[in-house]
Order: sequence, then C-alpha cells, then structure tokens
Amino acid sequence: MNKVRQENQVTNKFFEGLCFLLAICLFFIPLFYYKRLPQEIPVHYNFYGLPDAYGNKSTLFLLASLGFVIYIIVVFAGFIGEKYYNVPYKTTPAGRDKIVFFVRKILKVLRFNTLVIFNFAIIGIILNSFGYICGLGRFSFVIVVLIILLPVIVMFIGLKKLANNS
Repeated sequence: MNKVRQENQVTNKFFEGLCFLLAICLFFIPLFYYKRLPQEIPVHYNFYGLPDAYGNKSTLFLLASLGFVIYIIVVFAGFIGEKYYNVPYKTTPAGRDKIVFFVRKILKVLRFNTLVIFNFAIIGIILNSFGYICGLGRFSFVIVVLIILLPVIVMFIGLKKLANNS
C-alpha cells in the first residue's frame, strides 16, 4: 500500500510539473514569436477550423491570460472542502471518500486538458499568422469538444459505479 502511495505521489508531481510547464508555455510561446508576428492575426475560427475574424497580435496575451485564469479556477475547485461537492448519489462515508478522490482526479485531467486546448489555439494562431497552415483543421472543433466532454462523461459514469458499489 505504501509503495502505491509513493507511486501516486511521483505521478502527481510529474503531472503537476507538466501542467506548470504548459501554463508557462501559455505566455512564453506568444512572447517568443511576438515581434515576428504580423500586426493582424486570426482571432476566431469557424466550425471548419478556418479563420473568420482578425485582430491585433496582442490578443494572444488575452487568450493566454484567459487560459491561465480558467486553469487557476479549476485548481482551486480541487481544494474546496468536500462538503461543497454536490454528488447526486447516496453513499456511505467510505464511498464518499472514494467519490471525492475520483472528482479531484477528474479535475486534474480537466486542468491538463484546459492548458492543452489553449496552447493548441495559441500555436495554431501563430502558425496561421506565418502562413504555415490555413486554419486549425476540419476536425479541430470536434476534437476540442471531445477533450472537454470526455472527462466529464467518464466522471459521471465513474461516479455512478462508485455510488452503486458503496
């Protein structure tokens, strides 16, 4: 049991370090390319991943800031007290502990996914601005929606199983 706990701590530290690195990249990547970017860059994409609105290149920092704020909100959501988790299933105290652990694990995945999505958007905007690619790709919208919804769906299925087993 102790060995499993140590492995989880190592995994958690690695995961948190990766999230920290992605959070730094939110600001570092735009800063690195800022001087070379054209004054006007794509700032919005349609359903097919093609640019349909343009704005000032400083918009990249607004996008990075928005991604960072969402990341911080999800981080703090993991630290709120267990009594504030509104789990719609009746369970025992031991089962509730499992559910809280599971919810916190899903929140970690959502933090990571948030950072990946915003870094993907920033890199896509930069590559579009330089003319290396045209749009983010036909399936970019679907992929982003799946990256967000898949952990939520997994969470509800997992919570239902945990509640039934408690």
